[in-house]
Amino acid sequence: MKEYSCAPAIEYGDEKFYTYAMELFRKAGHVAVSEPEFANHSPEQFLYFDNKRDASFSSEQRAMFRAFRNISRLFSANGCAFFSMNLLTARNDRSQAAHDIHTMISPIIESNSTVCLFYDGDNVMLSFMGYGFRCILSDWYPINDDYERLLDKLDISNISIQSGYGYFLDMLYILARNYYFLGKPLNYELFPVNFLFSERFHELDREELNQLIEYELTASQREYGDDYVEYDEFVRHRPVDIGAELELMLLEMDAESDNPLGEEMTDDEDLSEEREFLDEDAERTDRLEWDDYELNDVDPEIFRDPALMVKWLKKMEQKS
Repeated sequence: MKEYSCAPAIEYGDEKFYTYAMELFRKAGHVAVSEPEFANHSPEQFLYFDNKRDASFSSEQRAMFRAFRNISRLFSANGCAFFSMNLLTARNDRSQAAHDIHTMISPIIESNSTVCLFYDGDNVMLSFMGYGFRCILSDWYPINDDYERLLDKLDISNISIQSGYGYFLDMLYILARNYYFLGKPLNYELFPVNFLFSERFHELDREELNQLIEYELTASQREYGDDYVEYDEFVRHRPVDIGAELELMLLEMDAESDNPLGEEMTDDEDLSEEREFLDEDAERTDRLEWDDYELNDVDPEIFRDPALMVKWLKKMEQKS
């Protein structure tokens, strides 16, 4: 867990930020009152006394207490608890700090889901946790926004109130940063089809192609800069092996070149290819035997597509 550099104290947010937060959610229709459940508690008071009394924190987590202050529990609605707090980090650390703070406090709060509104200088950001979702961040919005973009997105008319899950999920999908939903595209999805079949594409060597793919894959990091924070659910995001993805792309291009007009194969053609594959399978297996570790770097998509698998086997056969 990184150590955050602290910015100078902020006057507006020291003791009055919760009033802005309550007014924001009141105008959006989430709450009718103007007073929070409690306001401006210190990290120590909030973490050790306001919630589960048996909470314990590591030395690294306790060091994070210096990164925020003035925590207010604003209100609860549909099983979701809302909080506001002031960040004390440098600007380049603000998003990562907010993510780490929300991740730290969420387990001790007795609520199905939690929403935190963070204040940093002249900007605010929401973070969401609950119902199996790890911490997800919104964009940063100016606190004085003539267009009231954050208020418009939070408007209760956009959000289901039929269930706590629907209520939380609607807020999350409306406000979460776009890159949380984009995922990691396959390499061949990064470029227009006409580029893949152009002379320029075939003139690129492997290193140039890897660099081009890496540039496209990091578009969100370049857009958000220091504010980029990856979703940390390792189950949902596997590391991108550019080499393996590139092999898959080339295999699929080979498959396209075998059927350049994109014509649908007839049932007889399908059966013929299947019989041919099955007839050759035993002989191929005799010649090609792999240990499990040799298959670890092979993209699973190859084994899900019979056409790609045939081409991959033929390629391995030529190498052996």
